[in-house]
Amino acid sequence: MVLPGSITERRTRCGRDGCACRADPPGLHGPYWQWTRKVAARSVCRWLSPGQREDYQAWIHNDRRLRDLLARLEELGAAALDTDPRWQRDARASARGPRQTSP
Repeated sequence: MVLPGSITERRTRCGRDGCACRADPPGLHGPYWQWTRKVAARSVCRWLSPGQREDYQAWIHNDRRLRDLLARLEELGAAALDTDPRWQRDARASARGPRQTSP
């Protein structure tokens, strides 16, 4: 499976007076796991359970590997295009001028 985005660990404070999260130093609640991705240039977030975090982290890793492999393939394709000997032949032909066609 492939899943875009990232998973981050969040720790929060609650609104209750006297809670340990309000102490100095604070004992924040959590960890909570949040998956974030972009949809139509906007961030979309979802809270995950610890089990979901374990499963989905591997999917996110697969997405990053896939994007890296695709970038490498694109580089190879561009390099192959640049080294194509037909580019030199076409450049020589255009230096001679337009081709004449018979009526």
